[in-house]
Amino acid sequence: MGFPASGDMTRRLRILNPDDSRADARGSTKPSYVQDGAPIWAKIEPARAEELEAGERIEAVVSHRISVYYTKRITHRSRFKADNPERIFEVLGITNLEERDRFLELGCREIVD
Repeated sequence: MGFPASGDMTRRLRILNPDDSRADARGSTKPSYVQDGAPIWAKIEPARAEELEAGERIEAVVSHRISVYYTKRITHRSRFKADNPERIFEVLGITNLEERDRFLELGCREIVD
């Protein structure tokens, strides 16, 4: 897989990471997500049909591929918030393209309420 072109990164996403510091009366935490730093540029693409079919055999289905510039702020527990229209994506897998710390390709699932 090649690197995405800069001109393809046309969407602004906010990285949301869990804030584990909020515990209830019993001491357990329900993840609450907070924005982590400034918004980033991204390219969002729907997953191909064969990826969706393969994903149906596992619990979490990748619905979108998101490409971003490399950052250490994104983990397997991260989410993204896109505006216009408002959408939330949950990160299911992270690939550091060619392991060069330039771009990340993320397998994500759109969270629909």
